[in-house]
Order: sequence, then C-alpha cells, then structure tokens
Amino acid sequence: DWKITLSLGPQWGNARYHQYIYGVPDTDVTATRPAYSASAGYSGSRLTLATQKRHGRWWMGGFVRYDDLHGAVFNESPLVKETHYLAAGVAVAWVIAQSQKQVEAAP
Repeated sequence: DWKITLSLGPQWGNARYHQYIYGVPDTDVTATRPAYSASAGYSGSRLTLATQKRHGRWWMGGFVRYDDLHGAVFNESPLVKETHYLAAGVAVAWVIAQSQKQVEAAP
C-alpha cells in the first residue's frame, strides 16, 4: 500500500540558521548587495504532500512542497528574490540489508 502524508504549518528558525542562509556579512557586500543581519523568528509556511511505498527490497517515494515566505523575518534580505516556491522530487532505493528481528509499528 502507498502511504500518503499531508502536512501544513508555520516554519520557525533561529538567528544562526537565518543568518547562514539569508545574511550578508560585510565581507560579501557589493554595489547591488547591501549588508544584512538576519534574526530569529517566523520563516513562512509550508504545505507538503508526500507518498512512499515499500515493495520487497525496493522503496519508492515522492513529494510536492509549496513554501510561502510572506511575513518571514528575513524578507528584507537582499538574497530573497521570491516569496514563494514549489518543489517536487522522487526517489527509488534498493534496501541492502535489514534486521533479522522485526517489530510491529504502532498504528
């Protein structure tokens, strides 16, 4: 059976993470890219639809994700060019080994 997951919610980040992604230190300032120091807080919202299936030793899955950055604390960063985006991906894997002793997953 295919397992399907749908999630929706706000995203939050600390100052260290936001600075790493959206900050512009003085050493990287250019004529078109001013310095920017990012702070902690709201990082936008995310909607994700994912699916996965295990068939014997094969695992396969995929996802579609929409991120909306409206209202994010780092929106003034010169590195932010879009306030929303759509991403998708698929994967296939062959399971090399698994434990001889298996347990039942909680429902």
